[in-house]
Amino acid sequence: MIRFLIPIILMIFTILSHYHGDAYCIYNKVTDGTYVHVDQVGGQDWRAKGASRFSHHKMTPGSSECCPYTSTDCSATADKNAIVNFKISYGEVLYFFYNRRDISCPAGGSIVVTGAYGDLAFESFDADHNSVGKFRTKP
Repeated sequence: MIRFLIPIILMIFTILSHYHGDAYCIYNKVTDGTYVHVDQVGGQDWRAKGASRFSHHKMTPGSSECCPYTSTDCSATADKNAIVNFKISYGEVLYFFYNRRDISCPAGGSIVVTGAYGDLAFESFDADHNSVGKFRTKP
């Protein structure tokens, strides 16, 4: 009996671990191995400092990081439409002035980074997966 339950439990865990309905997410979908570095710089509660602040460096292609907008570490209010702000850079070195971008999205939305180094696109989506903004590094 238990050997039949294990696959079901694993399937439920897999589905739940990929559901981000109450969170904003940053997705690195670049095609050439470029790292993405993300720091939230606005939109969270003023008490979200240091280790509790959303910050992820060297996100590898195919990875994502999420933060629930119901948490004050991620959003000042539990409103999926509240705006959250990030500094996103890319490459091996953090925060070179020429590869750092200021990007925003709704607290229940996402930012998807696509393309390859030198021609990246940063696209913001709302909670309903509608595009709300796009920026490319190459004109």
